[in-house]
Amino acid sequence: MRSVFFLVLQISLFTSAMAQQTSFEGVVDYQLEIKSKNKLISDVSAGRMLGVGNVMKVHIKKGNFKRESSKLLEIQRTDSLKPFFMFKGIDTFYYHSPTPEDEDVPEIIQSDKVVPIAGYNCKSLTIRRKNITTTYYYDPALFQDPAYTNPAEKNDFTLFLHQTKSVYLKSVIETEQFLYTETAFRVTKTDVPETIFQMPAVPFAPFNFAAQLTYPFYKSGNEADWVTYVQKSINNNLVNKYVKIPKGEESASQTAEVLFVISANGTVGDAEVVNKKEIHPALANEALRIVKESYGWKPATIRGEKIDYLILQKITFGLTQN
Repeated sequence: MRSVFFLVLQISLFTSAMAQQTSFEGVVDYQLEIKSKNKLISDVSAGRMLGVGNVMKVHIKKGNFKRESSKLLEIQRTDSLKPFFMFKGIDTFYYHSPTPEDEDVPEIIQSDKVVPIAGYNCKSLTIRRKNITTTYYYDPALFQDPAYTNPAEKNDFTLFLHQTKSVYLKSVIETEQFLYTETAFRVTKTDVPETIFQMPAVPFAPFNFAAQLTYPFYKSGNEADWVTYVQKSINNNLVNKYVKIPKGEESASQTAEVLFVISANGTVGDAEVVNKKEIHPALANEALRIVKESYGWKPATIRGEKIDYLILQKITFGLTQN
C-alpha cells in the first residue's frame, strides 16, 4: 500500500506541476540573416525587399507579440485575428489578405536531434508547404500556452505553437528565391507591461507589395528610348548572315529573350539568354552585347531604397525582302 501511495502522490505532484506551468513572459533577441538564392539578386537587395534588419527584439506576454527591428514593427494581439506590421518611415499598419497557399495541407516533420541555441537544447519542427518550408527550433522548457491563439488560424506559427507549446529560438524560412533565418542570442524572462502591445494610431490597409515598388526604367522611362537604342545598336551584318528568309516568304526573324539584372547602382549586372536553343548563337551573343552595353538605367526601389531587379527583355532580329 505504501508504494502505491507514493506512486499516486508522484502522479499528483506531476499533474499539479503541469497545471501550474505558466506561459513564457519576457524578451527574446534574434540575429537576422537573409540569403538570396537567385544568383542575379544580392543578399542586400533581398533583405530590402523583405524589410529585414540585422537584429530583432521580440516581447512576449500571454499570446501577445511585439517584433521590432530597425526596419519593421509587427504587433500580434490575442484580441485580433491577424498580425499587423508596419515599415519604418511609413505610417500605415498592414495586414495580409488570405492567399491560396493558406489552404495548403502542410507536411509536418518532427526531429529530436538536439541543437544548442542561446543556452537551450532545441528540437526542431518543419512545416513544408508547396512553395515554402519553415523549420522552427525550440526547447519545451520555454513553455508557450497555445490556448492564447485562435485555433481557426492556419498559419505556420500557429501550427508550430499547437504542436510544440514552446517559444521558438530559431526559424529558417526557405523559398525558391531566398533563405531567411532568425536565431536567438539572448532570452530574458521578465515582466512585460501591457502597454508594449498598444497599437499606434495610424491607418490600416491590406498589404500590396507592388504599391511599394518602383520598377527600373531606361533613361526617360519612355519605351521609345529603349527601342531606338536597340535599333541603332544591332549589327545588321549579323542579321543578314544568320536570319534566313524561307522560300516563298517575305520576312523572317529570330527573337532573343534576355534575362538581366539592373543593379541597385543603375548598372547592368549579369545577363543570360534564356531561349538560346531557339536562336543562332551569334544572335544570342549579339543580344547580350546590346543589353550589357546599355547605360542610363534608373534602378528599382522598394519603400525608397534602391534594389537589384530582374528584367526579361525581348530583342528581335528581323529581315525583310528588298
